[in-house]
Amino acid sequence: MSVSDQIQSNSKSNRHQGAQIEPFASTISEACRISGLSRSELYRRLATGDITAVKNGNRTLILIESLRAFIDRLPRASFRTPADQNANN
Repeated sequence: MSVSDQIQSNSKSNRHQGAQIEPFASTISEACRISGLSRSELYRRLATGDITAVKNGNRTLILIESLRAFIDRLPRASFRTPADQNANN
Protein backbone atom coordinates (compact mmCIF):
# COMPACT_ATOMS: atom_id res chain seq x y z
CA MET A 1 0.00 0.00 0.00
CA SER A 2 1.48 3.36 -1.04
CA VAL A 3 1.68 6.41 1.20
CA SER A 4 -1.13 8.12 -0.72
CA ASP A 5 -3.34 5.03 -0.33
CA GLN A 6 -2.65 5.03 3.41
CA ILE A 7 -3.40 8.73 3.63
CA GLN A 8 -6.68 8.32 1.74
CA SER A 9 -7.60 5.34 3.89
CA ASN A 10 -6.84 7.30 7.07
CA SER A 11 -8.73 10.33 5.76
CA LYS A 12 -11.82 8.24 4.99
CA SER A 13 -11.87 6.63 8.41
CA ASN A 14 -11.19 9.97 10.14
CA ARG A 15 -14.02 11.73 8.31
CA HIS A 16 -16.40 9.60 10.27
CA GLN A 17 -14.75 10.88 13.44
CA GLY A 18 -14.84 14.52 12.30
CA ALA A 19 -11.04 14.89 12.01
CA GLN A 20 -8.77 14.80 9.01
CA ILE A 21 -5.05 14.10 9.19
CA GLU A 22 -2.79 15.71 6.61
CA PRO A 23 0.60 14.12 5.97
CA PHE A 24 3.64 16.12 7.01
CA ALA A 25 6.28 13.88 5.41
CA SER A 26 6.49 11.61 2.39
CA THR A 27 8.88 9.24 0.69
CA ILE A 28 11.11 10.37 -2.17
CA SER A 29 8.86 8.61 -4.69
CA GLU A 30 5.70 10.16 -3.30
CA ALA A 31 7.29 13.63 -3.18
CA CYS A 32 8.22 13.28 -6.87
CA ARG A 33 4.69 12.17 -7.73
CA ILE A 34 2.90 14.97 -5.91
CA SER A 35 5.31 17.75 -6.92
CA GLY A 36 6.00 16.78 -10.52
CA LEU A 37 9.75 17.04 -9.90
CA SER A 38 12.03 14.33 -11.24
CA ARG A 39 13.92 12.19 -8.75
CA SER A 40 17.20 13.80 -9.87
CA GLU A 41 15.81 17.31 -9.46
CA LEU A 42 14.46 16.46 -6.01
CA TYR A 43 17.90 15.21 -4.92
CA ARG A 44 19.54 18.37 -6.36
CA ARG A 45 17.14 20.53 -4.35
CA LEU A 46 17.81 18.46 -1.23
CA ALA A 47 21.59 18.98 -1.74
CA THR A 48 21.14 22.77 -2.04
CA GLY A 49 18.86 22.92 1.00
CA ASP A 50 15.84 24.14 -1.00
CA ILE A 51 13.86 21.11 0.24
CA THR A 52 14.28 19.51 3.66
CA ALA A 53 14.35 15.82 4.50
CA VAL A 54 14.77 13.73 7.64
CA LYS A 55 16.08 10.21 8.08
CA ASN A 56 14.41 7.35 9.89
CA GLY A 57 16.98 4.58 9.70
CA ASN A 58 17.61 4.06 5.98
CA ARG A 59 14.38 5.74 4.98
CA THR A 60 14.42 9.34 3.75
CA LEU A 61 11.29 11.38 4.37
CA ILE A 62 10.64 14.69 2.63
CA LEU A 63 8.97 17.32 4.79
CA ILE A 64 5.82 18.34 2.92
CA GLU A 65 5.95 21.89 4.27
CA SER A 66 9.41 22.42 2.73
CA LEU A 67 8.24 20.90 -0.57
CA ARG A 68 5.24 23.26 -0.66
CA ALA A 69 7.42 26.23 0.24
CA PHE A 70 9.85 25.38 -2.57
CA ILE A 71 7.03 25.13 -5.13
CA ASP A 72 5.56 28.42 -3.86
CA ARG A 73 8.93 30.15 -4.39
CA LEU A 74 9.15 29.13 -8.05
CA PRO A 75 8.47 31.94 -10.53
CA ARG A 76 5.03 32.07 -12.07
CA ALA A 77 4.82 30.87 -15.64
CA SER A 78 3.81 33.39 -18.28
CA PHE A 79 2.36 32.59 -21.65
CA ARG A 80 1.78 34.57 -24.80
CA THR A 81 -1.40 34.29 -26.80
CA PRO A 82 -1.14 33.24 -30.47
CA ALA A 83 -1.92 36.85 -31.47
CA ASP A 84 1.11 38.05 -29.47
CA GLN A 85 3.34 35.51 -31.20
CA ASN A 86 2.14 36.56 -34.67
CA ALA A 87 2.74 40.25 -33.92
CA ASN A 88 6.38 39.53 -33.10
CA ASN A 89 7.05 37.76 -36.44
